[in-house]
Amino acid sequence: MKVLLKYIGKIRANFRRYLYVLAVFTVLSLVGGTQVITQSHIGVQKEYAYLLEIAENQKEYTYKIVEALKVYAGSNEEKNKILDYISVYDKYHFILFNEENNSIGKDAVNERLINKLTPHYNRFTNYSKKLLLIDINDDSRAKIYDNLVTTKRFLNDDYDLVISRYHHMLSDKINNLQIIELALAGLTILILLFEVIFIFKPTFEDLSFKNKRITYINKELKESIAEKDQLAEELKAGEEELLQYLEHLNAVNQKLTQSEQELKVKNEDLVSINNALDKFVYSVSHDLRSPIASSIGLISIMRKEENIDVLRQYFNLQEKSLTKLDNFISEILDYSRNARLELSKDEIDLDKMIVDVIDQYSYMDYSETIEKTINVNINQEFYSDSKRLHIVFSNLISNSIKYISHRREHPYIHIDITDYREGIKVIIDDNGQGIAEEHLPNIFQMFYRADNEKPGSGLGLHIVQEIVKKMGGDISVESVQLKGTTFEVYLPNLKVASQKEMAA
Repeated sequence: MKVLLKYIGKIRANFRRYLYVLAVFTVLSLVGGTQVITQSHIGVQKEYAYLLEIAENQKEYTYKIVEALKVYAGSNEEKNKILDYISVYDKYHFILFNEENNSIGKDAVNERLINKLTPHYNRFTNYSKKLLLIDINDDSRAKIYDNLVTTKRFLNDDYDLVISRYHHMLSDKINNLQIIELALAGLTILILLFEVIFIFKPTFEDLSFKNKRITYINKELKESIAEKDQLAEELKAGEEELLQYLEHLNAVNQKLTQSEQELKVKNEDLVSINNALDKFVYSVSHDLRSPIASSIGLISIMRKEENIDVLRQYFNLQEKSLTKLDNFISEILDYSRNARLELSKDEIDLDKMIVDVIDQYSYMDYSETIEKTINVNINQEFYSDSKRLHIVFSNLISNSIKYISHRREHPYIHIDITDYREGIKVIIDDNGQGIAEEHLPNIFQMFYRADNEKPGSGLGLHIVQEIVKKMGGDISVESVQLKGTTFEVYLPNLKVASQKEMAA
C-alpha cells in the first residue's frame, strides 16, 4: 500500500510535465498524420493514372485493329500483327475489369456499365477473329467489317464512360483525404486547448492561495496598527523592517493586479475564440453537407435513369456540385495555411501575376465583355509572399467579375499599382453592382455574405484581410450600390522590412 501511495504521489508531482510531453506528442502526431495523408494522395493519383492509361490504350487498340483489318490482304505477317493487337487488347481488358489485377477492381465501375460494355467487347473480338478466318474475297466480309466498325464506336463510347467514372472516383478519394486532414487538424487544436487549460490550472490555484495569504497578512497589519500606542517603542525599533516588508507586499499586489488583468484579457480572448469556432464549425458543416447531399440526390435519380444523354446532364450537375465543394475546401485550406505558415520573400512580377489571374477567370460569365486595364508604375524590386499575394488578387478580381452590373454598356475593371511608403498601393476599381452601405462594416467577417443570390462561402474577403494583416499591410473599401466598388490595399516590401530587422 505504501508503494502504491508513493507511486500515485510521484504521478501527481510530475502531472504538469506529463502534460507537456503529451502536447509535444500531439504536435508530432499531426505532422505524421499529414505525411501519411500526403502519401495516400500520391498513391491514389498513381493508381488511377495507371487505370486511365489502360482505358485510353483500349480505345487506341480498337482503332488499330479496325484499321489493320481494313487493309488486310491475307498475308501471314498481317494476320500475326492483327492477332498481336487482339492479344494486347484482351490483356488490357482483363486488367481493367478484374479486381485481382488492381487494388480498385470492379468497384470502380458499376455493374450496369460493365454489363453494357462486355457484349460490345465480345462482339468486337469475335468480328475481328472472324474477318481473319474467312476468305478475303468472301461477299459477307464487307457486312462483318461494317458490324465491326459499328461495335468499335459503341465500345469507344463505353470506354469514355469508364474514363469519366475513374475521374470522378479519383476526385472523390482526394476530397475524402482532404476532409480527413481537416478533421485531424481540428482534433489536434481541441486537444492542445484541453492540455493548455490543465497545464495552467495549478498556476491559477497558486495565485488564489497567495491572494488569500496576502489578505490575511493585511488583516494582521491593521490589527497591529490599532495597537500602535501600546507598542510604540517596539514599532519604532522595527520600523525599518516593517517598511521593507510593506514595500515587498506592495510589489506583490502590483504583480497580482497585473496578473489579474492579463487573465481577464486571456479569458476574453478564449470566449471570442470559442464563439468564432462555433460559427466556423456550423458554417463549414453546412457548406460541406450541401454539395454532398446534392450529389447523393443525383446518384439516387441516376440509378433509375437509362438514357445516356440524361445521365450526362446529371454528371454535369454532379460535377458542378463537387467543384463547389472543392472550391470551399480550397478556401478553408488557404485560411489554415495563412495562419500556420511563415511568410516567404519572393521577387514578384506584378504585371505577369495580374494577367495570369485575369486569364484564370476568363471562363466566368460575361468576363469577355469587361474592359480590363492594368497600370503598374513602381520603381523598386518588389518582394512579397507570392502564394498569399496571388490569393489576394484572385479573390478581389474574381469578385469584380462576379458582381459586374449587366446594366452597364461599358463595364470595366481598373487595376492601378504605385509606390507607396515602403511598399506598394494597389487600387482595384470597378463599375459593378456595388455594396449596400449597411453591409460595408461586415464584409471582412468570416462567412459573411452580402448577396445570398450569388454563389460563394463568405470566406474570400476574410482570408484577404487576414493575409494582408499577416504581411504587415492594410485594406480598405469604398462602395456605392449600383455604381461600383473600390478596394485599396497597402502591402509592404518584405525585402525592405527584412533589411530593417537585420540592421536593428
